[in-house]
Amino acid sequence: MIDGLSSFLNPTGTLFIRMTSDFAVPKPYEVNKDGRSELPDVTERYLLSKKEPSGAMTRNRLYFVEPLKTINVNDERRMSTIVLTKNESIGLDLGWLAPNQNPMMK
Repeated sequence: MIDGLSSFLNPTGTLFIRMTSDFAVPKPYEVNKDGRSELPDVTERYLLSKKEPSGAMTRNRLYFVEPLKTINVNDERRMSTIVLTKNESIGLDLGWLAPNQNPMMK
């Protein structure tokens, strides 16, 4: 998904993604044949995995504009916000939070 979106991003553009994720869930969700999971709120959603942003950032030379954020919505789902750019000069210097060093992204 991120690969496809980044292909439309111009060199100085910003990519904003807010979607359900499997970050910080108490137990893994089962994924069906369509790549979606049934959540406690009785919805079926595609969940952004921890590995997807890291791999896409490396492949597409994307940088965080701000740290990845995840919130718990009534213990029914997790929503994550990722803001990325191709412009390294405005990318956030996260030091140890670089995708290849961040334990949350492994």
